[in-house]
Amino acid sequence: MAITKIQSESLNLSDTYDFTGTVTGAGGVNTPLFRAYSSTGQTLSNNADSTIVFGAEEFDPQNTFASNTFTPGVSGKYFLKACVRMGNGADNGQNEIYLKKNSGVVAAIRLNNSGSGAFMLQISDIVTSDTNDAFTIVVYQNSGGNVEAQSGSNQTWFTGFKIIE
Repeated sequence: MAITKIQSESLNLSDTYDFTGTVTGAGGVNTPLFRAYSSTGQTLSNNADSTIVFGAEEFDPQNTFASNTFTPGVSGKYFLKACVRMGNGADNGQNEIYLKKNSGVVAAIRLNNSGSGAFMLQISDIVTSDTNDAFTIVVYQNSGGNVEAQSGSNQTWFTGFKIIE
């Protein structure tokens, strides 16, 4: 006798089930995804915007990151996050980090450095993307002189992934 209806009270939700038919509405994938980082220090000019160079990739299985730009290739919502470690910052320097979509700013953070020495600028946001949108990280600094964006996978990096909707 075939079972025509299964009651949810009779299923043990911690068990594993093998289905032979088509299951719809379950799961999804968080791709594309990537993580890139700065492989060499970058001099950021005073009183100017600088696109951050991420010269190395930790992972990028869908090949969506190139030339300091994330281009998803798949429409949807994405979580993006970046960190830029600023070395030799000047006291009372103005520092801003932008997440740009194409040529427009979608998120911005401003930090007035209250001391000299290294510090980090961080930004994150959930963004909506079409297949051909391009995302970059830009830093503005006005400290009276050049500042270095430090290199290393734990110093200056950019990462993101598609959110399952």
